[in-house]
Amino acid sequence: MKRLSIKEEWEQQARLAESSRKEAASKSISQLIQDLTNTGGVYVQNHKQTSAVGELFRRAVDKLNPAHKS
Repeated sequence: MKRLSIKEEWEQQARLAESSRKEAASKSISQLIQDLTNTGGVYVQNHKQTSAVGELFRRAVDKLNPAHKS
């Protein structure tokens, strides 16, 4: 995959921001709220999974080294 120059990355981000702005402008308030709710749900789910993995790791460390209680 070709690495973009800083200028190309900047232009790509600007195009993405503009297309997102146009998409948002074409949606109703209720659609935007629904999109935000869905995005927040994904964030919360990812956070829960990350927290669960961290907890499993802590338990494994504690089991292997009981003197290292956190």
